[in-house]
Amino acid sequence: AVLFAPLTEEIAFRGWLSGRPGHVLGLIGGALAGSAAMAVLGFTGAFKTEGLAEVAATISIGLLVGIVTMVVTVFLLRRTNAMGWFQAFFPAFFWLSTIAFACIHLFNFNEANFALLLPLVLPQFVTGAILGYVRVYYGLWASVLLHALHNGAFIGLVLLASGAAA
Repeated sequence: AVLFAPLTEEIAFRGWLSGRPGHVLGLIGGALAGSAAMAVLGFTGAFKTEGLAEVAATISIGLLVGIVTMVVTVFLLRRTNAMGWFQAFFPAFFWLSTIAFACIHLFNFNEANFALLLPLVLPQFVTGAILGYVRVYYGLWASVLLHALHNGAFIGLVLLASGAAA
């Protein structure tokens, strides 16, 4: 929650906001390559009779393939400038990314009716907008660091409160 989630969420939701072909194609290619690797390894999404170790290994290998694909794509296209059409639609991409970031956090709740939970993810929407701003003006690693500090502060407060209650 403090290291892995900020890194993966920032790459997925804001890493491509540079509009550079390597970042956009790297994310798409990494997701497709990782998904294909999991499919080839027999990952179906239903944890039928497979043991937890096999499922974890399949997911880990898929993530590794996706990350390697993304890194190689970003490296090969590192000297290309942002795409003009991307720049024209940047405000829409920025806000869609922020909305997607907030909506993915709906899965933090057990309630079946997602529409009733929308007000509960308003803080994630605001946080997503702030992290997007940091990404655009200070870079991806700054948004990853701020996201990690944000998650760490909240987890620390929860642990502190649970320790005081005991």
